[in-house]
Amino acid sequence: MARATATRSDTDSDGADTGDLCEWQNLLHPGEYASSDDLWSAYMHCIAVSLVQFACAPVIFLCAYSDHGSAAGATVGVVLIGSTAFQYWLVFRLVSWLERQPCRTTWQHSIDALADFGSTYNLRCFLSGALACPFSVIEAIDPALDAWAAANAFNLYTDDLRLKFEASWNYIPLLGWLVAGLGLPGVLLSILLFSMLCQLLFLYQKDQYITAERLFDMEGAETCIEHRCKLWYEWKHITDLGGLLVLLRVFEKLVYAELELDTNGALYPLVDRCWSFVPKVLAEALPSLWFQVSVIALTYESSSRSVLAINMVSVATSVFVVGRSLHLQLQTMVKSWQIRTCSYFTKPRMLFSWAAWVLSFCVFSVCLMRLAGLWICPSHVYSLHGGCFEFEHQDRQ
Repeated sequence: MARATATRSDTDSDGADTGDLCEWQNLLHPGEYASSDDLWSAYMHCIAVSLVQFACAPVIFLCAYSDHGSAAGATVGVVLIGSTAFQYWLVFRLVSWLERQPCRTTWQHSIDALADFGSTYNLRCFLSGALACPFSVIEAIDPALDAWAAANAFNLYTDDLRLKFEASWNYIPLLGWLVAGLGLPGVLLSILLFSMLCQLLFLYQKDQYITAERLFDMEGAETCIEHRCKLWYEWKHITDLGGLLVLLRVFEKLVYAELELDTNGALYPLVDRCWSFVPKVLAEALPSLWFQVSVIALTYESSSRSVLAINMVSVATSVFVVGRSLHLQLQTMVKSWQIRTCSYFTKPRMLFSWAAWVLSFCVFSVCLMRLAGLWICPSHVYSLHGGCFEFEHQDRQ
C-alpha cells in the first residue's frame, strides 16, 4: 500500500487566488503547517489497528477453545479498550492537523464539526463520546463474540448432537451435505474465517482505490470541496470495514460538514455504510446468527450457565448488527433512488443492493422465528418445515 503522489493545478480563478493565499500563508508560517504526510501516517495507523483487530478474533477463539474463558474475556476487553483509546488518539491527531492549517477559514467548518474532540485532556469529551455511541460498542464486540461462540460449539459438540445436526441437513442436496460434513462447529469456524477474509478483501480494494485516486495529495484541497469530501467519505468506509467505529462517527461528521457547504449539489449527498453490508452482514453476522441459534437449541439443556450466557449475548449482538444494518441500508437505497432518475433503479449495482437486502431480510426473519422457538418449543427447536419437534424422533430441522 504505497502512497502515490501527484500535482494538481487550479483552473478556477477564484480557486487559484485562494490557493495562492494559502501558499503564501504556508511560507509565512512554516512551523505551523502540517503536510499531508501527517494525514497519510494517521491513515496507515487506521489500517494497522484494523489488522490487529482482525488478528485478535483467532486469539479469542483459541483461548475459548482451550477452556480459558477468562483469557478470552480479557482479550475482548483489552481489544475493545485499546482500540477505543487508540482511535481517540488518532482523532486528536486529526484535529491537531486541522487546527495547524494556515487557511483556517477553509478548514474551520471541519474543526467546528469535531469541536467535541478539541482537547486531548478532556476526559468529559471521551466519556460523552463513549456514551453517545453504545450501539457502536455492541457492533464492535460482535466479531469477537462470534469467535467465542464458535469455540464453545467445539467444546459442546458431542456425538449425539453431531448425529442430530447431520440428520437435519442431510436431506438437502449439495449445501446440506457440505454443512453436515463440516459439522456445526466447523461451519461456525468457516463462517468466522470467511468473513475475516471477505472484510480484508473489501478493505484492500478500498485502500487500492484511495491510493489510485491520490486522495492524500492535499495540494488544492483548500479550494476543492469535492477533494476534501471524497477523502473523508472514502476514509469513512475504511474505518467502517476495519471496525473502527469511533473514527467512523468522526468521518461522518466531517462529511456532513462538507455537505453543508455544498450549495450547488456537486457532492454525493448520502453518508452511507453500503460497503460494509456484504462483508459484515451477508458474510458474517447473518450466517453466524443462523447457526448460533442451532448451537443454543441443541445445547440448551446440557451447556453451563456461563456458556449459555456467552452464546445468548453473541446471538443478541448479531441480531442487533443485522437489524441495524438492514435499517441503514434500506434508508440509503430509498434515498439514493429518490435523488436520482427512475432508470437508476435498473442499474446492476442498485439491483444487487436490493437483492442482497431482500435476501438478508428474509433470512433474518426466519432466524428470529427460530430464535423465538427456543422458548416456545418444549424441545427448544423450531423448524419452518415442521414446527416444534423432538430430535429423538429424527424429524427434520
